[in-house]
Amino acid sequence: RILLLMDLLKGWTLSAAYIPTEKSDFIIPVFKELAVKAGDPLAYVRDMGKGLRRAGEELFPTIPTRECTFHFLRDVGKDLMTDVYQEFRKIILRTKIKPGLVKLRKTLLHQAISAKIDLKKAFQLLKERSHVHTLPPEELILSETYHLISWILNYSAESKGQRFPYSLPLVYLLQRCRSGEVILKDIHNTAADLSYKPDYLQSLQLLMKNLFSDSVLLNLENLEKSLLESYDYFTRLRSILRLSQTSGDIPRDQLYLSGQDLGKVEQELTLFKTELSKKIELQPDVKQSNELIVLQHLNQHWDYLIVPNLTLTLQGEEKELVIPRAISLADARFGKIKNAIRK
Repeated sequence: RILLLMDLLKGWTLSAAYIPTEKSDFIIPVFKELAVKAGDPLAYVRDMGKGLRRAGEELFPTIPTRECTFHFLRDVGKDLMTDVYQEFRKIILRTKIKPGLVKLRKTLLHQAISAKIDLKKAFQLLKERSHVHTLPPEELILSETYHLISWILNYSAESKGQRFPYSLPLVYLLQRCRSGEVILKDIHNTAADLSYKPDYLQSLQLLMKNLFSDSVLLNLENLEKSLLESYDYFTRLRSILRLSQTSGDIPRDQLYLSGQDLGKVEQELTLFKTELSKKIELQPDVKQSNELIVLQHLNQHWDYLIVPNLTLTLQGEEKELVIPRAISLADARFGKIKNAIRK
């Protein structure tokens, strides 16, 4: 492990040390060494690791301590959705839909090259719906099929650069396949009207048939429904915590909140907790639910989520020191370096 200690306000690396594990026994000496050189910190922002929490509690018990909001929300999302998502993933993998589509797209690309079909030009004509009637049947159907498969395989675009649980990539794959099945029927009808029946259309239909067989589809749809219900809670908590919904899983534009905005977050979280508690009361026999999971996380980490900014007196003037809410930027900046060191 590489333990990285930073001044998050200035972006300075204060210390970087190799530690065998993230236990507090190995973290505390690094903290002590830095404190001797730089003094005690004004505030402490950390991830959810137990070692970092214990080290902070032992060495800096009186300073404001904030847990990284990004890591907190990620943990909530994993507890809400990991089990169901893994089951969903297993079924998707068993259908072999993705490798089948990749293989078929390669076949179509080779056919296009052999037939000297300009796929980009054909796609532009299809997109503009101009002069499509001038395309030969082979070029029209092959281009439509190739670009349909490409669109399905680009399902990760729905994630907007975000990883699970901030997005549900394989759910987006299923949703694109569902839409693609409808489009495939139109392509098949067009091919039939042109008396053109290429083998690759039948291959694509078989891939879709495996995915949308009654037994497979029923399981996938039930799991999809469960995931989307959990994701709604996750998204709502994300909105309350003011984490960006569209710019990736690192809250670059939401790293700092004023005292006034933090007050609004606390108020909305309090109302959310009340709402969750009322729903839990209506289902006393349920031992595990979305409401319970979210409420348990909020109760357990409340003191480290709702941390006021600091007010300092500098040269006789009071100034607010805004404590960063996340360490994700530091993780992103040094992720590749840390991985290289580990290798």
